[in-house]
Amino acid sequence: MCVNHMQMCSKGWIVSQASITYSLNLDSSLLFTHQGKSPCTNEERFHKELKRMEALEVVLKEERPSQWVSSMVTVTKRGSNRVCICLNPKDLKNMIQKQHYPMKTIDSVISILPNSQVFSTLDANC
Repeated sequence: MCVNHMQMCSKGWIVSQASITYSLNLDSSLLFTHQGKSPCTNEERFHKELKRMEALEVVLKEERPSQWVSSMVTVTKRGSNRVCICLNPKDLKNMIQKQHYPMKTIDSVISILPNSQVFSTLDANC
């Protein structure tokens, strides 16, 4: 099963397709993560949710052998019969090369302010 990289919304799943480019650390060896037993007791609900996700193209069925496998966890939401399917991308995240975007210093910002007329503040503690 391959995850299709799309921008998702909590209500409608797919808002629009996004083009995402990652750089991988090729020195890292590809990893096969052991697939543990799923705590989901109702396989019918699991397969129904998986088919729904395939229909929305959130996941794609993979027929070929793969060198990379992430562990999957199924969870039944409390108070409902809805099944959520989750992947643990911990090892994949370790292979992605981080991009560093340095924050501008106050000195570099002040140098472009002399001709400015409108100022605002931003609370970036999200």
